[in-house]
Amino acid sequence: MWRGLVLAWMICTACTDPPPGALDIVKRSIDYHGGIEAYHSLDRLVWNKTTRLFLEDGSLESVQMQHQSYIGGDDPRTILQWSQDSSSHRITVGSNAAQYILDDMVFHQGEMADRARKMAHSATYVFFQPFKLLDQGTLLSYSGRMSFGDTLEVNVVRVSYKDDTEDADRWHYYFTDEGRFVANSVRHKGRISLIVNTEQRFHEPSGLLLHHKRKSFFVDSLLSIKYLRADYLYEPE
Repeated sequence: MWRGLVLAWMICTACTDPPPGALDIVKRSIDYHGGIEAYHSLDRLVWNKTTRLFLEDGSLESVQMQHQSYIGGDDPRTILQWSQDSSSHRITVGSNAAQYILDDMVFHQGEMADRARKMAHSATYVFFQPFKLLDQGTLLSYSGRMSFGDTLEVNVVRVSYKDDTEDADRWHYYFTDEGRFVANSVRHKGRISLIVNTEQRFHEPSGLLLHHKRKSFFVDSLLSIKYLRADYLYEPE
């Protein structure tokens, strides 16, 4: 199914109704996925993320599982734990401090602390979509409508950031009219990835509709699939 997926741009230049605003689209999606109040009220959310990477020939390259936690409150924290190459890793990142523990070595600054911040930001940025699209410094613009696959029509929102440079990643997000977050794409160092939400599940304790299964494809400039690069499984506890 995914091998033959082709996305064709259908910009509504001739639409009689005015196009929706990008912020309205994102807010509608946030409501669809549980609402901003439920997101801001999060006290604690814990999940396991399993990542499988694939080579171009379809063979499995690697499998990694991370135990990820988000702690809310006045000083929100992100905690990531995993094992790799017989070593244990744990990072804890708050608003003002970062810690990286590698086996019995503890790092509070320098390259390892910077790496911890980037990994924590990436983990929450991905997991808490579309809520993270309202973060300070995010710039939203409406890019039109398009066909996703054979039948699904989606609204396209371009996402950029105030400190972006000419070489910055280029993000687009795809939403149904009702607000479901379908996929996003990113152009990174000349290569484009399309990440499709293949299954989402309602998490009753938080009241949020969250990722469960996602697939990441390398695609061409028309977003036609080249091959499956990764799949992701999220399992909230």
